[in-house]
Amino acid sequence: MTRPGRVFQPIAANRKVYDQLYRRVYLRMYQRLQPMYADIADITGYPEAT
Repeated sequence: MTRPGRVFQPIAANRKVYDQLYRRVYLRMYQRLQPMYADIADITGYPEAT
């Protein structure tokens, strides 16, 4: 369980930077880490396959 924390509102002037970071960094990073996430799940049994 977590407690509500501070809420951050995006700065509209920085939207282009946010979009580029998401597309060029975070999506690629997730895709590259996905096989390792599968290995972790296989080794630990968590989360359970549905």
